[in-house]
Amino acid sequence: MRLAIIAFALPLLIHAQEFRASLSGRVSDAAGGVVSDALIRVTNNDTAQVSTTKSGDDGAYQVSFLTPGKYVVGS
Repeated sequence: MRLAIIAFALPLLIHAQEFRASLSGRVSDAAGGVVSDALIRVTNNDTAQVSTTKSGDDGAYQVSFLTPGKYVVGS
């Protein structure tokens, strides 16, 4: 009986995988220096949904929980 419970629960665990993505990068100027506190806008081409974040002290940024689609990244 225990084997039947494990076999039933396994498809539920597999189905619970995350489908969203993250996008990360680093903002730099023309000379290669990092740009901190830059506003980053990530726009979904199909839905026009916009996600924003700011770059950190090292110029790095990350936008999480993006749904599948084509995006434009800008400032």
